Amino acid sequence: MEKIKIAYFVISEVRAGVEEHILDLMLHLDRRRFEISLICPPKLAAAFQDDFKAFPFHVHGIKVRGWRDLKSLFGLYHLFRQEKFDIIHSHMFRSSFICTPVAKLAGIPVVIETDHGREAWRKGIIKGSYFIDRIIARLTNKIIAVSEACGKYLLDEKGLSAEKVIVIQNGRDLSIYSPDIPVEISPLKKELGIQDGCTIFGVVGRLEVQKGHIYLLEAIPKIMKTSKKFKILIVGDGSLREELESKAKELGIKDHLIFTGFRSDIPKLLRVIDIFVLPSLFEGLPLVAIEASATGKPVIATAVDGTPEVIIDGKTGILVPPRDPESLSKAMLSFLYNPSQCMFLGQNGRDYVNQKYSIQRQIRETEQVYYSCLELSKRC
Repeated sequence: MEKIKIAYFVISEVRAGVEEHILDLMLHLDRRRFEISLICPPKLAAAFQDDFKAFPFHVHGIKVRGWRDLKSLFGLYHLFRQEKFDIIHSHMFRSSFICTPVAKLAGIPVVIETDHGREAWRKGIIKGSYFIDRIIARLTNKIIAVSEACGKYLLDEKGLSAEKVIVIQNGRDLSIYSPDIPVEISPLKKELGIQDGCTIFGVVGRLEVQKGHIYLLEAIPKIMKTSKKFKILIVGDGSLREELESKAKELGIKDHLIFTGFRSDIPKLLRVIDIFVLPSLFEGLPLVAIEASATGKPVIATAVDGTPEVIIDGKTGILVPPRDPESLSKAMLSFLYNPSQCMFLGQNGRDYVNQKYSIQRQIRETEQVYYSCLELSKRC
């Protein structure tokens, strides 16, 4: 049987949630049926280098700066014509805006976009009108939304056709996050400078405005009034690092914070964390909330977009309003002094994500979209 040639396309250079989503698709697609390629900037390709060593993926390092970058656009067009892909699957609208018209000009039969949620750059009359999105959507066979909330956003706010949009909730390889896997965390605690008997709150994510770290920092002084034996593990890097470190000094909380920078050992770090916090301002469907829950950790998160689809308030975690340090500190204190609640919600969260958010389910549903789009393209 001839394999289906699929290429994933993304213009981002930083490895974060969207890029992990793409990696999961590449690692778990049925390689007996699919020949898989990745088209992305060289910097991102280098970040994936270790993950690709054992797998026969084709990686094309192309950085397209925009529609004025004619040389790169021509190179992309030439690649599409040369490789004769059956499917181009882009991620986030900025990527689709570049590759979808080129793919159609190159004669690619199926073009699919995955939308991962709200975009911070959507400001102003033109960018916020979604007029261009609707034009690009007409050239796209299917648009996958990563959560029910994301699907609603595409229909109600972007005004896309319901025939174009399908919801496939994110999934993860939950086996690597199981708390049943023996992990020696003492050396990791020592490396991070964490003493025994200290409660560890943790947040994992890019240090960018979207992730709401500033509100977590503003919640900490109230916790310090009742307890000194806690640390906040801030995992990730980004443009706000210096600003957040400066804010920590201003609030007098820097001794309670540990900035780890980028880490590739998230499954191990989640074992060190006692209570997970996700103070985001918006999310598609947060992978890290799935990961923390799969590890059996109780989660405090903001009730934004797709997050309540993973964290069920009072059943698998606690939800608080975004931009609300007061509510965040209350939730953190309730966990700090109620270990039985932590255990109950952590176990419930683990059971819930294991039932609903496996990578196997996501891959099965995604492959079905590929097959159905290819079948329809052959009929046209």
